[in-house]
Amino acid sequence: MPNTTANLPTTASGWTDSAAATNNSNNTATASTQYIGYGLYTPTPNLVCSGFYLDCAGVASVEGIEVVVRAKSEGAATLNVYLARNGVMVGSVKTAELAESMDFYTLGGASDTWGATLNAYNVSELQVICFIASSGLASTAYVDYLTAQATYPSGDAVPDAFSFPPTGGVSTETLTTATAQSIAGISAESAVTVTNGEWSKNGGAWTTADGSVVNGDTVNVRQVSSELASTEKITILKVGGVSGYFVTTTSAFDLTPTAFTFASSPGAETNALVQSGETVIYGINGGSTTTVSGGEWRKNGEDWTTDAGSVQEGDGVQVRGYSSGSFSTTVTVTLTVGGVAGTFQIITREYSASPTTFTFTDQTGVPVSTVITSNTITIAGAETALAVTIAGGTYSKNGGAYGSGATTASNGDTFTLRHTSAVGVSSIVNTTLTVGGYTDTFSSTTAGADITPDAFTLTPTTQGLPSQLVYSNVATITGINVATPIVVTPGCEFQVNGIGGWVTTGTITTGQTLQVRGLASARVGTTTNYSVTVGTVAVTFAVYTALIIDTDF
Repeated sequence: MPNTTANLPTTASGWTDSAAATNNSNNTATASTQYIGYGLYTPTPNLVCSGFYLDCAGVASVEGIEVVVRAKSEGAATLNVYLARNGVMVGSVKTAELAESMDFYTLGGASDTWGATLNAYNVSELQVICFIASSGLASTAYVDYLTAQATYPSGDAVPDAFSFPPTGGVSTETLTTATAQSIAGISAESAVTVTNGEWSKNGGAWTTADGSVVNGDTVNVRQVSSELASTEKITILKVGGVSGYFVTTTSAFDLTPTAFTFASSPGAETNALVQSGETVIYGINGGSTTTVSGGEWRKNGEDWTTDAGSVQEGDGVQVRGYSSGSFSTTVTVTLTVGGVAGTFQIITREYSASPTTFTFTDQTGVPVSTVITSNTITIAGAETALAVTIAGGTYSKNGGAYGSGATTASNGDTFTLRHTSAVGVSSIVNTTLTVGGYTDTFSSTTAGADITPDAFTLTPTTQGLPSQLVYSNVATITGINVATPIVVTPGCEFQVNGIGGWVTTGTITTGQTLQVRGLASARVGTTTNYSVTVGTVAVTFAVYTALIIDTDF
């Protein structure tokens, strides 16, 4: 039976100068037993030797392990050796009594498995662990080096029988993979060939080339199923002369696909070319006849067509068509595969119920009770004739007469609004125009109260005689927009618009006339000044008393 080489460990630990055990340089690893009382001594620590790298790749079993230790002791001592993997003991402990001179000690052998089941896996990671024990006396042990060697049986390249479970109901011309199988029962490399398919080892690349496997390798095969329905196809993997078979059987022809449809396309523009998303066809195992109505179709991104064709399982299909020329209208494109119809609905959007926004410019500081006219706006963006209504005023359409009745608006129509401003100051009048679903308001705001009149004068129309009433001119008051108070000094009276009695208190509005009167002084040659205040403006009415000339002397 063949053996591995007798290998030294590559690492050692646990003793003083442990690394000396990895070579035969005559340096030694050293450890001593320790006294613990009552005539007892503890064993030395473990000398853990690893990395022997015994090459048994591909073998099903290992027949034996031989460990050779070159060692000595001072004082009676027993060498204890066991095998381990990752620090865990494998099998049993073997012992040898050490002499006081350096010597070789052989433990195990070509047919000794140390009470364990050994194979290429655990032998490749073998550890050898040593310790020294003594009874009643102190002792020190010295290990120069140690080696390990494995023995394995002569090669066997004929594996145990294996097969791949068959697969039925496979679609035609479909790549189908078997269930992987493990190769057992060989201790040498076995040749591999494949027929009518591909094979893979240990999950690697697929190939049709010849190859080889060792014990424990996994193998798998794959094939493209028959192009015919209800037909078998066999792939053969031969390993060391043993054949494993993989059989696929295609399903009977089924040309009726699973029901399918296309997501609708709402909100389409009118007279627009609209295409669907892609839908994959399932549920068939042969070529199914395909036709389209109401548009065009294609498969797998190919050219668009209106012609009949054929699709297979897994083909992606699309349709397209033109939307209606009317709003809120549905056009349907239908694709029929193997008698099953899938529809694509193209739904045009609703027409816009509103035009493009427009704005009437508000006006402020307008006179009270005055006809106010807005800017002119032009209708745009209307997709149909839109209803027009007005509130709080009148409109002129396209420069026509003003009115308030309902009408319609189309693109290009113009509208101007009009209303009468408020009768009070700082007051708003609103006129609202609604076109379809859009509304804008034209506002006018009257100016605030103005009680500062335009300049005016009040002068006597005659010279007065002593204690005589003297009248002023008639002045027209302008520049105010509210009833404005009139204040006069004592002895003065006024009259508005020449009607009613003469008063000392009252108000006046713009456009009305004002006349005052006052008594001349009783002393001749004297001027009496009367103050007349309208709102915030005061003027002086000066009455002069003329001299009296007596002509009767």
